[in-house]
Amino acid sequence: MKTFEIKCLSSVGPVKLGMTMGEVINVLGEPEFINGKRYCFLFGLMVDFDSNDLVQFIEAASSDLYTIVFEGNDVHRTQASKMIELVSLKDDYDREDPELGYSYVFNSFQLSLWRSVIPENESDLEGRYFESVGIGYEGYFE
Repeated sequence: MKTFEIKCLSSVGPVKLGMTMGEVINVLGEPEFINGKRYCFLFGLMVDFDSNDLVQFIEAASSDLYTIVFEGNDVHRTQASKMIELVSLKDDYDREDPELGYSYVFNSFQLSLWRSVIPENESDLEGRYFESVGIGYEGYFE
């Protein structure tokens, strides 16, 4: 299994913000599918291109093909509450986000964490882990 490290405002593994479409294909291979300017690689690593075909956003869903790591922590296998706590040590999340609870956006990092379900209580297994993490270029989430 590949391990891709998140470097906020920079990269997720070998994919860097600002790379050309050709450069991304060179490092990841051909995409599994394309939806407009969104290309999907490795069945869960989505790369969004801007109007100049440069990477503007990188999103990684949970996968058995790769691990996404933020400062030594596996984003998809660390409990959501712990990930929020860890990232919050560096930056506060947008407390005005209308999807707060599902979505946590850390503006100075341009980092987002997302899950489709909020656990109802401590014993609820659904929503305990984030399903997706994304980074964008500076100002992407603003």
